[in-house]
Amino acid sequence: MTGFLGAGKTTLLHEMLKDESFHRSAIIVNEVGDIGFDRDALRTTSTPEPTLLSGGCVCCAMRQDLVYTLRDLVLRRRKGLVPAIDQIIVETTGIADPSNMLAQIAADPWARSTFAPVRVLTVVDALNDDTTWANNIEARNQLAFADAVHLSKLDLIDDRKHAALIKSLGLRAPWAERLRANDFAGLKAALLQQTGMAKSSPPQPRRCCDGHEGHAISTAKVAIECRIAWGDFSSAIDRTAAQHKPDLLRCKGVVRVSDVSQPLLIQSVRHRFARPVPFEGYDDIGYLAIIARGDKAAQIAESLRENLAAALMNNAQVMTDAST
Repeated sequence: MTGFLGAGKTTLLHEMLKDESFHRSAIIVNEVGDIGFDRDALRTTSTPEPTLLSGGCVCCAMRQDLVYTLRDLVLRRRKGLVPAIDQIIVETTGIADPSNMLAQIAADPWARSTFAPVRVLTVVDALNDDTTWANNIEARNQLAFADAVHLSKLDLIDDRKHAALIKSLGLRAPWAERLRANDFAGLKAALLQQTGMAKSSPPQPRRCCDGHEGHAISTAKVAIECRIAWGDFSSAIDRTAAQHKPDLLRCKGVVRVSDVSQPLLIQSVRHRFARPVPFEGYDDIGYLAIIARGDKAAQIAESLRENLAAALMNNAQVMTDAST
């Protein structure tokens, strides 16, 4: 499962795992940097050990490389350390080039003989597709290797834009099957078919490395240990996003605010923040993970700290003025 930053991969994966069609799945999460958000969102630990999910599913983090992680998962299954597995879903980073993972499997005799042919599901952000496609070669590569396409955020666009997007996808990836929303039985059937686009030779890995220098992407993580009112927190993140609008790609994390009893799941695609949702069961300190162009993540993280501090100071001043 691939798709650009903020396309909705983890959201779709959540919905898939609720459906009986995808019970007994193993999930391998591969993320940008050491930020661990998607593992948190899938209710796993931040350790590399496989974690049991509902429906007989297992989740683990990518270690060393894909084939190593697959071998470890199969070995644990044979030893009875994890439940039976019908399929393995790899959720890639938002800047991943699928050809690298496909090449790892194609080049390894054990992987080729152990698993059915790999299918690539690409999640396309219907709301932001135009700018994402125009500005990011990673998004173009992800669609080029798609066997099937899932459109996210259709509720945020009108019928005219939807029709134009379908027509555009037909030109950009005519070989890819377009999947209907919430048809998880159909989704599973599509993913278990033989690869739709015949490849005469194994895909060659493209320039990519653990640090993602080839993508000109950086990450940072801001710990948020104190509770802050939602209005103050919202103002701080909105101000930060506006200050760094050209460079901010993604912001995601979990925060605790003083006027809401449960932790809140926070996500943005560029400067647009989604409505926060309660995140039951999270018992660690709050944080926000930042993904940015170039080396700007650290700068954005510092701006966020400054804006949060200013919001706390302003709130303290208001309380002092009210008491005098």
